[in-house]
Amino acid sequence: MATDLKDSTPIPKGWLDETLIAASLETLEDLEQIVTTVGRSPWLWGHAVTFDPERRSHRVLYKTPHLELALFGWAAGQDTTFHDHGGASGAAFVCSGLLIEDTVDAVDGQVLAQHTHTRRPESAFSFGPDYIHRVRHDPDHGVALSIHVYTPALSDSVDYEVLPDLTLRALGAGRQLQPA
Repeated sequence: MATDLKDSTPIPKGWLDETLIAASLETLEDLEQIVTTVGRSPWLWGHAVTFDPERRSHRVLYKTPHLELALFGWAAGQDTTFHDHGGASGAAFVCSGLLIEDTVDAVDGQVLAQHTHTRRPESAFSFGPDYIHRVRHDPDHGVALSIHVYTPALSDSVDYEVLPDLTLRALGAGRQLQPA
């Protein structure tokens, strides 16, 4: 439904730079710790909050080749397509609102299972490099804000469609996307 608005609004230099440079990125729990710490520190990203009723907002807050940190603003009913993260692992923290995440487990293009997760405020989740999901905003809970971290920094992601016969079809490859 929604197209992303990407803008680079860096976090002020200081504490976050030092913290992220020194952060361990060895486990998914490490990534969840980073997004939880940042998500619970709105003084670091509050200046970058935007909502657009036409498209989900995406603000890169911090980026090196090894790490990307982004803030997403979700207005009523906005969503993503099914997508991967170009081989990156990541984590997300829901600062406010309610997000619904649909995941697929697939092997060789065949969907083996589908799951739906309710992502509530103050919750974090993480994922590995082969993760395929879509995220949608629940409009009954006001706007939503979420913080996402990826390692390495995002490069080329792929959008997918789940077909009625439960095959997974790649919609495009090699495009710079702003996933959730």
